[in-house]
Amino acid sequence: MTETFDYLIIGGGIFGAFAAQHLAPHASVALVEKEPSLLKRASKINQTRLHTGAHYLRAPRTATDARKHHDRFLREHQFAINQSFRHIYAIARQGSLTDARGFERFCQWLDIEATQMQDFELLDHNRVSDSYLVKEPAFDPFLLARHYAAKLEELDLRLHLSSQVVSAHRGDDAWLVQIENEKGERTSIAARTVINATYSNLNSISKIFHLPEARIKHEYSELLLAYIPSLADLAITIMDGPFLSITPYGMTGLHVLSSVVYTHHASTENSGQRMPCQIANGHCAVDAFDRCQPCKNKPESSQKFMLNQLRTFVPNIGSIFIHGQVETVKSTWAVEDYRDERQTSIRKLESGPDFYAVMSGKVSNIYELEYIFHAK
Repeated sequence: MTETFDYLIIGGGIFGAFAAQHLAPHASVALVEKEPSLLKRASKINQTRLHTGAHYLRAPRTATDARKHHDRFLREHQFAINQSFRHIYAIARQGSLTDARGFERFCQWLDIEATQMQDFELLDHNRVSDSYLVKEPAFDPFLLARHYAAKLEELDLRLHLSSQVVSAHRGDDAWLVQIENEKGERTSIAARTVINATYSNLNSISKIFHLPEARIKHEYSELLLAYIPSLADLAITIMDGPFLSITPYGMTGLHVLSSVVYTHHASTENSGQRMPCQIANGHCAVDAFDRCQPCKNKPESSQKFMLNQLRTFVPNIGSIFIHGQVETVKSTWAVEDYRDERQTSIRKLESGPDFYAVMSGKVSNIYELEYIFHAK
């Protein structure tokens, strides 16, 4: 028996979960997630920074995207936002692609308050020229996951966890889709509109639906988790170029460290290419990335290099207690220029029946879905 829905959402990250929450009160919705729970991959394995845009001097469109919905996301997700720390943005003396005046002008353009600090004690002022206090909080991915799981439980929708789309073809007025769960049991669904919110696996879903692949850049990325007593109420971002950022990991009491040089181990500039680790790993196909965390073929950790870079800029940081590292694949539309644009984009790949692909790395941009999918 085939059940018909107005929308089939593929991917239970924050974009898929928000789309379901937005649409389910007014339409019939099915959501398919490969993991046993929501917000398990990219929504959890990231730097959890609630971007104001200050980080993206070389990507003004991404900066304005982040600024656009920041306040609303903060207001509607207060329960999951850590605002109990100060965020210090510092300009490197050597190798930076901006200077203090450029950063100040950029913050003024974004209408962000950046207060200059004199001789911030933890930083090496031989390596840092200027530092600023910027109000930029962090979100807790575990609290967000709990929130959206509870929200979807209250709604009348069909939730398929530990499941994935295995085949699809076009019918007269709907996509005819086969879903398989972890036990190998299959369910048939007809959907008038499909929303592909699988992030790094966008193209693998497009292939199943026999649709053209998008030009997507993938990066295998490592983030370091640590308990750092001296940074209990601090985040530090060194601007702008091959530097680093260390921010609270939600409300866990840990910090997450990301380095422009050492976080990204390998990348593919377009779909259809394999990373070196994928060649030896039969579970991880081209454009269909499996979980990096348990993979035996993942690249060797850059932990010591990341910590050395951190101590170079923050020599008075004191004790660092390593909690571990998390790995994931980060994805963006492939762009052939120097900018670091990571814009949110919702692309309609097919009409009648409709098929959309959602790409974003900024949680606050979930509200862009409202402009495309109008709840009736």
